[in-house]
Amino acid sequence: MAKIYFVVTSWSLEDAAVQNGREFSPAVKSREKALKMFQDLTQREKERLKEEQPSWLEWNESCITDTETLWEIWEDGSFDDNHIRIELVETDLQE
Repeated sequence: MAKIYFVVTSWSLEDAAVQNGREFSPAVKSREKALKMFQDLTQREKERLKEEQPSWLEWNESCITDTETLWEIWEDGSFDDNHIRIELVETDLQE
């Protein structure tokens, strides 16, 4: 069975008002292409946080997950508030 891959970005941010959202990348059949999309999105988000919220990037095992297919970060150990998650998803293509 063929596989397809896509990247999901989700967030819950508290600022003047709570913002929640989820974005899906286009689906691709190449794991390498999907991995590149994941890495590019993760790098862009890290760069944005360096400018806007540098305190989030201080290494703290309870607040950052960083693997080959999952990157997430949340402020002050509070998973529900100020949380960003980028994940590479693999699924079967149903004919």
